[in-house]
Amino acid sequence: MYACVYSAGATAPALAAVAQEFSPRFEARDARVVLDVRGLDRLFGAPKAVGDEIRREAADRGLRVHVAVAATQTAAIVMAISRPGVVVIEPGEEAAAIASVPIDYLVRVGDVQRGDRRDRGADDVAAFTHWGLRTFGDLAALPADELAARLGKPGLVWHAI
Repeated sequence: MYACVYSAGATAPALAAVAQEFSPRFEARDARVVLDVRGLDRLFGAPKAVGDEIRREAADRGLRVHVAVAATQTAAIVMAISRPGVVVIEPGEEAAAIASVPIDYLVRVGDVQRGDRRDRGADDVAAFTHWGLRTFGDLAALPADELAARLGKPGLVWHAI
């Protein structure tokens, strides 16, 4: 299980300090940190309780955060960025959980390599909305090979998300 802690107003070091209280296995990037929370159920109980404890620790440090707990890092990231509070996605429900997330959130989800530069996906998201796509589910419904033909490797990355 993974937890993603997201705060538009926090720095990676501030979020990393929260993560360190729960796991030595984490990655902080921009306004989010993803941590491996396997085994924390023995200390805190169900995944919701783990998420609540992480959120409480962040609040004690003056941070307002969104927390998502999921079996995959990607699902945890998408849900933490797009939903307030503490969200728990049951294993096997990741695709269904993120399907309704607006396509605009792709820009915040991650970097995609575009030639010799890093791009947050604004151009690709603009293309997706021009094509009439509104949600992650709409994007997932496209054939991956046709998306790759139009966008190259980044298209496959977006489709995988």
